[in-house]
Amino acid sequence: MKFIEIDDKLGFKYDQLKKGKGQTKTFRTCIDAIDDMGNVLFTRASNNVVLGGSVYVLEKLFNVRAQLQVSTLNEIMGINTAAPAFTNTDVIPQDHFISLWGAGIGGSGDSIGTTRAVKFYEREVGSNGRSTEMVPFRVVDTPLAGTDAENYWFKKDLKDGKVGYYLKKFQAAPTIKVLWKDGVDGEDGTEVTSDVYGTARTEGIEVFAEIMLHITKKDIREYFDMVGEIEKARINTIALCCGIKQEIAKDQYDYSNVVMCTKLNFGNEMLENKEITFRYRIFTN
Repeated sequence: MKFIEIDDKLGFKYDQLKKGKGQTKTFRTCIDAIDDMGNVLFTRASNNVVLGGSVYVLEKLFNVRAQLQVSTLNEIMGINTAAPAFTNTDVIPQDHFISLWGAGIGGSGDSIGTTRAVKFYEREVGSNGRSTEMVPFRVVDTPLAGTDAENYWFKKDLKDGKVGYYLKKFQAAPTIKVLWKDGVDGEDGTEVTSDVYGTARTEGIEVFAEIMLHITKKDIREYFDMVGEIEKARINTIALCCGIKQEIAKDQYDYSNVVMCTKLNFGNEMLENKEITFRYRIFTN
């Protein structure tokens, strides 16, 4: 039986792969970052959906498991490894989804303009093979409680009795937007309404998910304070992760089966007493 090859435009540009132009992007993305003073740190950056994320998207769409399973951050970081791990015969539960993000310091060298390219096969937030380059958002003497305990996850015991939290929830629940491409000077277009099927309009339509990520003045800096390098407090990598919240001990919950899905490297962003908000958009068209 002979099959006809069809490019379905989900994001894979098959012609480019055939011509040897390297790995293509699974989804188009647009990421902007501003600090708490309103300064634009960067704009219209584009992340990479890594191997784990590409496999995960198809597994979720078709409710099957791939033969190839990428190592979880639980395995790589040695966090919550006692929780049951999925096998390639398990169907992914509905409450396992992209809900967390991590940060790291392996995306850039010390000099300006030394941002490292993300490799499609990378599976960890640090640069390939360097799990220590994933840095905790919080480092505290006693486990977090209250609102903080709901925002910070992936807890790991560190030196001198301290506790680190390596993953953080999104600032708000993601939203899905469907807009006409009628915005002026880069502004968002108007919302598409339910009567679109009878429209006479000729503009294009764009569909995307929007996620807001936020770094507070405590985030990351506590880690650098612990290692005695507060003047080097920085990040140059952010990554979206999927996982499932489970009871890992009696009345204790955290995330297991965590896989890095996307990764963005950028120039060193120093964290001298400032906050950063990332607006993260993932387009399907």
